[in-house]
Amino acid sequence: MFRQCLSAALLCTLLVGCGGSDTPPVAKVEGTVTYKAQPLATGTIVFYPVKGRSGSGEIKDGKIGPITTFVAGDGVPLGPNKVTIQAFDKPVVDMNTKRTSVIPTKYGDVNTSDLKADIKAGTNKVTFELKD
Repeated sequence: MFRQCLSAALLCTLLVGCGGSDTPPVAKVEGTVTYKAQPLATGTIVFYPVKGRSGSGEIKDGKIGPITTFVAGDGVPLGPNKVTIQAFDKPVVDMNTKRTSVIPTKYGDVNTSDLKADIKAGTNKVTFELKD
């Protein structure tokens, strides 16, 4: 009897664990970021959907790299997203590293950034032209 109960409990656990994914659909994003009409040398970009997990990636030489939301390079959640971008004069070495933003700090805060992207299925092309 004990073995039957243990087998039934194990089977239920496996079936629940193998259920469908609750991960919302995502789509690839590619594009460019400029500041004062020049490609942004390096930075970080984050996409914030209306609901759910944000996706982030790196900017290098003005190009947006792969965005990760759930697994490496999977993309950005579909729908409207607020966007933040941060770029600093030097990388973080330790907690005492003093860094200065090389773009207006409003772009790095989800509450003050006016950047947006409406992500649709497929590959999305976006361009962000940052200004003072």
